[in-house]
Formats: sequence, structure tokens, C-alpha cells
Amino acid sequence: MNSLTLWINPQLPHANMVAHLVQNYAQWWGFTVLLRHHSDPSWILALENRSVSIPQSSQHLIPQNVDKSSITVQNVEFMLPHPALPDPQTAWDWNAISVDLLTFLGGQLWRAEEYEPELFDHATTADHRGFLGDSHDFFDIPLVDLWMRAIFEYLLQKDINPPLYKGKNGAFWLSFDVDSLRKWKLRSVIKHFFLLPSYAIALQTRVWIKLLIEALQAHFPHKDPWFTIPQMLKGSAGLRATFFWLGHKRDHLAERYDLALPEYRDLPRQVSEQGHYNGWHGSPLHAESLEDLTAEMQNWQKVVQKAPLISRQHFLRIFPGQTLNYLDKLGVKFDSSMGFNTRPGFRCGSAIPHKWWCFATQKALDIVEIPLILGDWNLHNPQKFDPEKSLQKALKYAQWVKLGGGIFSLDFHEIYFSQDYPGHGEFFSVLMQELQAQDWLAWSPL
Repeated sequence: MNSLTLWINPQLPHANMVAHLVQNYAQWWGFTVLLRHHSDPSWILALENRSVSIPQSSQHLIPQNVDKSSITVQNVEFMLPHPALPDPQTAWDWNAISVDLLTFLGGQLWRAEEYEPELFDHATTADHRGFLGDSHDFFDIPLVDLWMRAIFEYLLQKDINPPLYKGKNGAFWLSFDVDSLRKWKLRSVIKHFFLLPSYAIALQTRVWIKLLIEALQAHFPHKDPWFTIPQMLKGSAGLRATFFWLGHKRDHLAERYDLALPEYRDLPRQVSEQGHYNGWHGSPLHAESLEDLTAEMQNWQKVVQKAPLISRQHFLRIFPGQTLNYLDKLGVKFDSSMGFNTRPGFRCGSAIPHKWWCFATQKALDIVEIPLILGDWNLHNPQKFDPEKSLQKALKYAQWVKLGGGIFSLDFHEIYFSQDYPGHGEFFSVLMQELQAQDWLAWSPL
């Protein structure tokens, strides 16, 4: 095992955060870290006979300006963003670094802008607030992972691979958010009557009749077309998936389902018996209240008969300085809420699980955040489904995850396995087959 030495000045702002950043990534890549103190205003990483000196020239977690330079990772050259250089240059010079790269990466990984009142808009619509924006491709690539891998490969002067891959080409984690175990009953019937003119104009009256019949069937639990758990279990056989169940039957939109009802309470047991895991899907109504989250967790635990080890907030509604702290206090070991509601991508600039750093407390939590990269609802327009285009888009993100050395975390919903969304179930099967054909490891945090 390689031994990495990190020299820091403990008096400098963000020294503890930078130490935590390097320790997380070193552990992921199979390095041990020796922490040393010095009085210089810089971070120094040394491995074997090489070192990188990064000046602590700024205290800004969010830089005022951004440049891009050419970096090579795994013999692939591309442009990566970083704080603006005093003298802009195209090629990154490892021997003359003039900006505080590590503080910038920590700010990106732990979403520093979500603690800025003027930039914060509930943190879950997940389109970057502030100046950084999509123009720098911050969401399309795992920029923190790529930078850290580039640093390690420069120090070692060779390609490296995560030990977790176990010789495979990559690793993916499959999860399901179970949001609706039944159709919207009366509301759905009324909706379909109002939709009749649009279906008639499109000469799709038969489709309208079929959907209306399904909506009526929803009044009979055993014939509900949205009850797709059997299809999900069959499609995920052997993949060690995680099923996230609601602990509270309502959200800010409507009533969903009560997992304690007789027709549902046996589902978590079925999931466990088939080699999968049960997770807690926290209500968006409780994201800011430890008391409410505690009560909700207790309801979930009564049904599942185990304390939840992993969570994902419903609607990805999460307040980093509050919700993650509360989940940590409740003993949850993993969370996977750091994803986008509106698009696939890398909300943290990372696809690597890491212990969350809380800027509000300036401490690392015990809870490990597993960034969510791609969800079925934000991959494509469900009403204008193009299976081939969606598959290529998913595989593009998979390749970025692999290049950064992370976990390709995938999230699917029960609703898209129903007949209301033709082609989605088939797309799921093809994507799973493609990842396994490319020799990707089916990973699970539990």
C-alpha cells in the first residue's frame, strides 16, 4: 500500500477540511495518509519521490473566476475547471501551481454555495446557484474525482484503479425509490376524462380507453397497474439493489401510501429474502426537523423491523447543514440524496462515496454520502421516450464515472415499470445487460 504524506499549516483556514478531503480520496484509492504540520502557507502532497505544492493563496471556497486547463487522466486528455490563474495558460503545470486547488475542490465536493443565503434555493432544484453555472460543465463531469485522480497519478507516474473495482471495468449501484404503490384513484379517473379531447385529436382513443380502465382498476389493490414491485424484483435479481420505502404517507403534493397497511407491510421482507436491501425514503416535509425525522424513522422501523442504515430524501429535498446532521445523529450510515431533480449529472462533482463535511459545524460527519448520478425521471421525457437515445446518454455518464474512479449510482421508480410508460421497463433491462456485458461490478454499500 502506498503511503501519502500531507503537509498542512493547521493555522490556515480550511486546513481540517483539506485534510479530510485528501484522507477520503487516499482511502478510496488504497493509500495511507501521514499528516504532518508545517508553517508554510501551502498544502504539500508527497508520494514516494515526488511532491505537489499547492499554495493556500485564497480563502474562497467559491472562487470569483474560473479557468480551464488541459489535464491527463488514464491517458485521456481533457479540460478541467479550476480557480482562475494569474497568468492563464492552456496546459496545467504541476511544477508551478499558483491557485488553491484543494480548497476549491472541497468547496465543490461539499456544496459550499448551499450554505450561502443569497445562493441557496432549497438546494434540491439542483441547478447551480451563483456564477459557476453550466457554462463550465460543472455538472457533466466528476471534476473533483478527476482532479484527485490526476494528482495521485502524477505523483505515482502511472495509472491507478480503485481497489473496490476488484479488477472489473467499473462499478454501479442500483436503487429504486418506491414513491407510489397505487394509482391516484379518483383524481386519475377525472384526469383521464379531461384528457379525452387531446387523445381524440391524436387519434388515440383506444389508448385513452386503456388508461381509463387502468385508472378504474386502481380502486382494487390487487389489480392496480402501478403495483410493479414483482417486475422490479425480477429485473434486479442478483444485483443487490436497495429499495427506498417511504416512512411517512404524505408529501407536499399528495398522499402516497402507508407502508404499515396489511397489503404493503410484507414487501420489505420480500426484498430482503431476494438478496436486496431496504432503505428509508425520508419525507420532504421533515427535512428541517430532527423531531419529525425521528418519528418518521420509528414508523419505518416498526414495519421493516430494522433500523435504517441508508436513506434518500424524497424529491432529493435535503438541507446539507441540517438534514444530513440529523440523519447522522439518528445513526444512518449512508445517504444518497445528493443528486439532481432536473437532470442527470454530478451535483458534488463526484461519484465517489465520502464522509460528509459540514461547513456549518466545520466537522466531518460519520454518515457517508453516495452521490446520485442518474435517475429515470431526469434522463428523458417520459412522454417522448427514445430508448436508444436514453441508453447512449446513460452510458456517457457511466464512462465519466469510470474515468473518475467512482460508483455509477442509478435510481429507478416503480411508476415507470407500469403500462402507462411503455418502453421504460425494457430500457431498464437493456441498461442492466449492457453494464454487465461491459464487465461492471454490481456494488452495494450494505
